[in-house]
Amino acid sequence: MGANVRNVGGTLYVAKRQTVRELNDVAVLIWRTIESGATVSEIVDVVTSEYSVSEEEAERDTIDFLSSLEQDGLVVASDNG
Repeated sequence: MGANVRNVGGTLYVAKRQTVRELNDVAVLIWRTIESGATVSEIVDVVTSEYSVSEEEAERDTIDFLSSLEQDGLVVASDNG
């Protein structure tokens, strides 16, 4: 993905160019799932299995988070799902 990922004191930071993000627990789970090459549907499944949220809420929040990462140039969307 071309981003630098650092774990500092248990907090995961993702940086690319001048953009730095501190990720909460759900965002860390999503980021790690992205790194494994998962589709959006697979990410939603992982989020719903780890947290007490509906599939609809997990999908909405996942898509919002991925969109913000894409806008910051931290990920690139593909047509794989």
